[in-house]
Amino acid sequence: MAALRDSNATVRSNAAFALGELGARQAIDPLIVCLQDPDEWVRKSVAKALGLLKARDAVSALDKALVDGSELVRKNARRSLEQIRQS
Repeated sequence: MAALRDSNATVRSNAAFALGELGARQAIDPLIVCLQDPDEWVRKSVAKALGLLKARDAVSALDKALVDGSELVRKNARRSLEQIRQS
């Protein structure tokens, strides 16, 4: 989880996705915070990870991400919301 605060956006992005893949539910709150990252690839990976984690606590934050300036982020937020709502 410390890698979510790395100065390198690629490291933050990879860390977010890995936490989702690993099922690291303890990372949900830090991931929600990372939905505000300045880098769109980080925000995309965070949105994807929250869906993998089926993070119901993230629904509000993912709803807000539906109007993100990046289509990549919006697409992953929509997909993650679907995953959460189907679980």
